[in-house]
Amino acid sequence: MPAEADQAAFWITKAAEQNLPNAQLFLSGMYEAGIGVPKDHEKAKYWSGKADNAIKDVLPLLMPTL
Repeated sequence: MPAEADQAAFWITKAAEQNLPNAQLFLSGMYEAGIGVPKDHEKAKYWSGKADNAIKDVLPLLMPTL
């Protein structure tokens, strides 16, 4: 399982770096729990904030369709 978690963290990081909010939020959880990456509360907060900002940028565009 650890090798699989490491590989998952690698690919989720790649997706998060492409500004995909779901990947950013998932990566935040991985850092918070230490799954596939060392536990790091600062990185967890960073990726959670990136996801939050990305969602805030998209939400106004979606509102007219809701």
